[in-house]
Amino acid sequence: MLKDYKGPANSSELLKYLVGDTVKGAFINSEGNICLVFSSGEGVVFSHAAYWKELESDVKTEVRKRKEQIDSLIGQLKDITFME
Repeated sequence: MLKDYKGPANSSELLKYLVGDTVKGAFINSEGNICLVFSSGEGVVFSHAAYWKELESDVKTEVRKRKEQIDSLIGQLKDITFME
């Protein structure tokens, strides 16, 4: 899923890439990486000291996977019973 890898996350190239675009959302993906979603629908994923660009279709897939994970966790929480 690596797309247009640009190097370390603290590079000036990252800041130049981000300037001028609007972040419309952010989430932690299914692998625990931070994903910023831009107005174009594309995203930038930050993983440790690296980052890469995700296509809109990949961002939508990650959002769906993450929602499924969260729904599963909520279902598990509903199944917990407590002794009083």
